Amino acid sequence: MEAWEELAPELPPNWSIRLHLPASEEHNEPELVSAMDARGGEVYWGTREECERRAWDAFGITRKRYAELIAVELVREAAIEKHGESELGVGHTHGDGIHAFEVLRWGKVLARGIDYDLCDAAWACIQALGGGE
Repeated sequence: MEAWEELAPELPPNWSIRLHLPASEEHNEPELVSAMDARGGEVYWGTREECERRAWDAFGITRKRYAELIAVELVREAAIEKHGESELGVGHTHGDGIHAFEVLRWGKVLARGIDYDLCDAAWACIQALGGGE
């Protein structure tokens, strides 16, 4: 399992999945589920994977992108916990397929995490801050 898969929930916020059992045990039908948006009432039927994919499509961003947003926030939280908010900066840069996070105060780098995957770079930065236990 990749780091981003551990960060993002299977469904977007306000979505739920319900399992629907076959009418009798004699049927060897595939598992049927429905996904529902609690806000708008949209319902999708199909396999679990189909419902998860359609729920994320309806949400408007991918599950991986949602995980990346969570990762950025976790770096900020870890930096604030370790160093406080005063004059603290958290930067994310990317280029040539490499992501880097830096936590800075008055131009001095306090922690850095670099990796090809955004979530892994965030995790490296959190570990550099002494977090991640």
